[in-house]
Amino acid sequence: MYNILSLDGGGSWAIIQVMTLQKLYGDEAPGSHVLKNFDLVVANSGGSIVAAALFLDMKLSAIRALFESRAERRKLFVALPFGKIATLAGLGPRYETAAKLAGLRAVFGADSAITLDQAAERINKLNKKRSELVIVGYQYDRDRAKFFRSNPSSLASGSGSSATVTLAEAVHASTNAPINYFEEPARVRIGDRDILFWDGGVTGFNNPVLAGLTEAKANGIASAEIHVLSLGTGNTFLPLADARSVEYRFLLAQPKEPNPATDIQKLATSVLADPPDSATFMAHVMLDGKTSSDAAKPVTNGPVVRLNPLIQPVLASRDGRDYWILPRMVRGPDHKWGQFPREAQPALDDDRFEALVEMDMDATEDREVSLIRRFAEEWMADHIPNQPVRADGRLDCQIGHRWFSEGLSQAIGYFGPAAQRAVA
Repeated sequence: MYNILSLDGGGSWAIIQVMTLQKLYGDEAPGSHVLKNFDLVVANSGGSIVAAALFLDMKLSAIRALFESRAERRKLFVALPFGKIATLAGLGPRYETAAKLAGLRAVFGADSAITLDQAAERINKLNKKRSELVIVGYQYDRDRAKFFRSNPSSLASGSGSSATVTLAEAVHASTNAPINYFEEPARVRIGDRDILFWDGGVTGFNNPVLAGLTEAKANGIASAEIHVLSLGTGNTFLPLADARSVEYRFLLAQPKEPNPATDIQKLATSVLADPPDSATFMAHVMLDGKTSSDAAKPVTNGPVVRLNPLIQPVLASRDGRDYWILPRMVRGPDHKWGQFPREAQPALDDDRFEALVEMDMDATEDREVSLIRRFAEEWMADHIPNQPVRADGRLDCQIGHRWFSEGLSQAIGYFGPAAQRAVA
């Protein structure tokens, strides 16, 4: 099979991707060990930091430390002198763009100066197999997606060639979220001129799975030969406020009255609101995955494995009607959707759940990263729902996996080391 690893954007929340890879390959696995199992890695924004570190053969524990260490995080999120005012106002940039590039160079060290093709060549020589890298950016002046490739002769490139930029510059271009985050576009020297870039999420590829699928198929890989591991960075998906009964108001998405201030705020954060469930479902269909509209008989063996924790209530019932409640400290696979015990202890209390809903992608404080880590740990214990490839109106799983352990089992079968695959 031709295996693709797809890594969503999401700033500091990308620690979730590293924790997932540790579950698959071990805490101290080097990037080369992970890449032995993939032919292509496609990444955006926060995911591009993880991807670049894998191609630099960093250990997963060291990559995780990039997000867990406050000092390392602050190399990338360097506050503007008046950034706190923008935070209080709810609109406006908070971080210095040029300082981020300097931070990336410091994080990656001397290897930050190698190009994508050089990084791939080095890792491929070590693994004695071919793995390619694609990083997504948004070219400011052309208003188009820009794909930084380790394979300059990829047939997915209309020109038949790819710009030669350093690993740090490609990640810099991909991680430059506009308006509410960085104050100006990233500048990357290509040829004899500076080219400007915003975050690749502006292109609609915050979940870049379709970019990876296009890359593979353009280069002659048949759909039947492709498997995808799509790793998210946590998403909020709340039922609408008028949907069903609820324990707490904050468990539901509250309608907002349209007005210029609200609209600007929504547009400013839409770079992170790209619906990853749509992207993974489209990839599933394009790879001829089976479909089902019956949550009682979900498709669980499709070509796309989506692992991503959801900030979402679970469904219980009382007096014959559905009822949204906080996720419970019980294993999800042991309970049918709609039959979660109200008396069980919540996996996250109301304060933590609400804090996750409100938390932005630029989690720079230790308490924020600690909460993200706790959220991921509860997800891996099957207390927090996983994101299906497609869900129904009750948010029950039709395609994919509702719980982490189920998705991990399929991922081991598709992408695990040979020993794990044999057991699976």
